[in-house]
Amino acid sequence: MTQRSTWLLLGILCLITVLFFLWRLDGNVSAFLYRPGSDVSDLTVTFWPNVRYIRETWRTHGQIPLWRTLIFSGSPFDADPQSGLWYPANVVFGIFPTAAGFNLLFIAHTVWAGLGMWTWSRATGTSSGGALLAALAYAFAPKTFAHLGFGHVGLVYAAAWVPWALRAAYLVGRGSRRHVIALGVAVGLQFIAHPQLAFYTGVVSGTYGLATALHSSLASHRTRRIPQISRLLLSALLALGLTAVQWLPLLRLAPLTARSSMDFAETAVSSLPPRYLSGLILADHRGFMDYMLYVGIPVLALAFLAPRRRQSFFWWAFVCLALVYALGTNTPLYRWAFRLLPGLAWMRAPSRLWFVGAAAVALLAGWGADRVIRGLGHYGRRWLNRIALTVGSLAPALLIGYSITVGRPPVNLIAFGLVTPITALICVVAARGCSHRRRAIAALGLLLVVDLWIVDATLIKGRPRKSVFAQNGVGAYLARQEDQQPYRVYSPSYSLPRHVAARYGLETADGVDPLHLETYASWMEAASGVEQTGYSETVPSLEGGDEVATANRGATPNPELLGLLNVRYVASEFAMAVDGLSQLRRFGSTYLYENEHVLPRAFVVGQVRTVNTFDEALFWLQAHDVGRAAVVEDGPSLVSGDIEAEVAWVRRSPNHLALDVKLNQRGFLVLSQVWYPSWHAEVDGEPVTLWKTNGVLSGVYLEPGRHRVTFTYRPVWTGIGGAISGIAWLGIGSMTGCWIWKRRRGSHRADKE
Repeated sequence: MTQRSTWLLLGILCLITVLFFLWRLDGNVSAFLYRPGSDVSDLTVTFWPNVRYIRETWRTHGQIPLWRTLIFSGSPFDADPQSGLWYPANVVFGIFPTAAGFNLLFIAHTVWAGLGMWTWSRATGTSSGGALLAALAYAFAPKTFAHLGFGHVGLVYAAAWVPWALRAAYLVGRGSRRHVIALGVAVGLQFIAHPQLAFYTGVVSGTYGLATALHSSLASHRTRRIPQISRLLLSALLALGLTAVQWLPLLRLAPLTARSSMDFAETAVSSLPPRYLSGLILADHRGFMDYMLYVGIPVLALAFLAPRRRQSFFWWAFVCLALVYALGTNTPLYRWAFRLLPGLAWMRAPSRLWFVGAAAVALLAGWGADRVIRGLGHYGRRWLNRIALTVGSLAPALLIGYSITVGRPPVNLIAFGLVTPITALICVVAARGCSHRRRAIAALGLLLVVDLWIVDATLIKGRPRKSVFAQNGVGAYLARQEDQQPYRVYSPSYSLPRHVAARYGLETADGVDPLHLETYASWMEAASGVEQTGYSETVPSLEGGDEVATANRGATPNPELLGLLNVRYVASEFAMAVDGLSQLRRFGSTYLYENEHVLPRAFVVGQVRTVNTFDEALFWLQAHDVGRAAVVEDGPSLVSGDIEAEVAWVRRSPNHLALDVKLNQRGFLVLSQVWYPSWHAEVDGEPVTLWKTNGVLSGVYLEPGRHRVTFTYRPVWTGIGGAISGIAWLGIGSMTGCWIWKRRRGSHRADKE
């Protein structure tokens, strides 16, 4: 690969990518990308609030927030892969506005994906024309853009690293030493962005590297394959070291989450229905992201011309396996894999293996393009002519037949009926040598860009900031109500969108995140009155309706339990006749209620009852006055009767809380924040036990008098993981610097000679 061709490819990719994104953003770089016609996106539900939370915490408190106070009455932020804390590219948000930063990263990762596909293709011997076609095919893969429309930011980032990891694995398998680092870095950064896709990429990359090593040793008549295997293992260890800051705290959190108790059906909830296999040739416009298979008719056509290469059999076998695996519970394969690899329970979406499948098809298309450029031979041309004539005539016939018998055909069928014969014609012309074959490849590339743009345009659309943050005033009203005492909001209908709540700094008892604590979800089931029927990414879950606004209409919340969570206000899209909730006012379709049973974020009780399990605690809470007594798991009981106490906040930040407490007799301080093992408490500078209180909250015992009580979030595993990752990154920097220095020194010596 020459430097000139690399820069030319980069320029083409940048131009095409920028033009496409500007088109879908309507020229407004501060717009938010949504799925057309949808009002919900994980971009604003999860990622935008997380980025804003990190920025505001740093500006206000000078801290990197390891704990998140915005949702779930507090939750671990350091262990959550969707937090964005550890992904290096997110430093752009310290420079650019949040929405513009996201769009810049989307453009950058699209170009990076294409460039990675180019370098991988070139490493396998593909020509510049074939590699460019493969790069365009993967950079604009509808699978990626479908997930982008749903706001799956982490997956979009991770998808860009797939070809880089596969390229490095290929070169390591061929004996390269310096690409050991490249493989570890590619898989490591992918893991930080999205562990699920990194797992799939890691398994495929390892298998690919081993297969390449085996093939290389057989071709050179050597039997020693230990160096390549050891280098692949070294890459895996390097990836683990780079990502220790993420996976070590994640291992601590994982057993406590609701995701750890999913049944078999829930682990493959996004299994591909068999009928969607037709999506390989018939694009699913505005389709569901996990059911998207389309790679482009020109790409698929050229991929079928690649089998002359030995490696093509490996990748075609993988593509077929990926399609079967994507079917999930619709085939026995997933059940067998589930039994052999228990970790698959955490993957949950088998169809996402197709990210790697799309890269494989793009690679095959590049090889097919080379075969067309170099000529097919007499029998190859005859075979191609027959296939092209059959397929090229069948597609228009299908289009015409549909128009006659049914009526106006859908856009995807029209595109199929036009693109297919044009693709067949270009391939036949190129194979016959009737014109310059490279011009034919250029024509296929142009056709491919148009084909994929048509599909991708139905998957994303920019929405102006004013439209995204348009709301009926309930967020602004609630933000004005906060005084010195903090409070939380609860909404059974999610009437306070996450990005609106984050914009005003409002904290909620509900929330949306795949990794929430199982005990908290069970606790909220009793507090919200919403029955759980299985795993849900929302707390409370959405039950009893198809629309979010009315899903939980039949649920009756418990104001006392909500009050224990410091819930002062309840916002709902439907009227609620519940004792203890008094209606304040109405904002458009949203009813706002005040909870008469709200308790402070921190308060003192004089009675403590000891229980052994969470279920006992939850049962006890529903039958007692939670404002005067508390229940503690495995802690000493306390009977002090009525108590006089004063509680004043000294400091509130995500990682550190401080209060001044004065009480006239022995008591128990209840902190309305979720208990988690990494929180530590001190009273007057002395460490004390932080007890699990009222099922999910925190508390400490206090003696009579005045005390300074502090709570600090000190996740040990995050500290250890951060040290390991820091050492790994320093090692990589040192080795890369030495390699560059040696290379320049060798070049300088060569010039002298």
